[in-house]
Amino acid sequence: MGEYTLESALEKIKDLEKQNRFLQGELSKYNEKSPARAYYVALKLLNQQIDFLDKFNFENEIKSNPKEDKIYDRAMDVYEKMTSNASKINSLRIELNLSGDERKDTRSNRPFSPESVADEVGELAGKRY
Repeated sequence: MGEYTLESALEKIKDLEKQNRFLQGELSKYNEKSPARAYYVALKLLNQQIDFLDKFNFENEIKSNPKEDKIYDRAMDVYEKMTSNASKINSLRIELNLSGDERKDTRSNRPFSPESVADEVGELAGKRY
């Protein structure tokens, strides 16, 4: 067995704290409501599309060589799909009865633990018959 020094113990503690922070972040994903998360991700993408089109300058882009620069084609594709996407996202918000507060809407009401998983599969935590 190797000897432990104060320095190695402190380094091990730092490593374990870093691992704990990472695992807490991973666990928090499972405590969120996925359909609500999907809505907010779709909303962010729609906002990025809107920002892109807002900066799009038709006069400048139409003058460029369409064979070399496909930004006009991409912009028109985004434009054509944007209203349909907005409608789908709005329908999702209504269907999920979301408040508009992302933190509140995506937070799970139930804690995630070994016991809660066991309850879901119909077993008592730590016991098998």
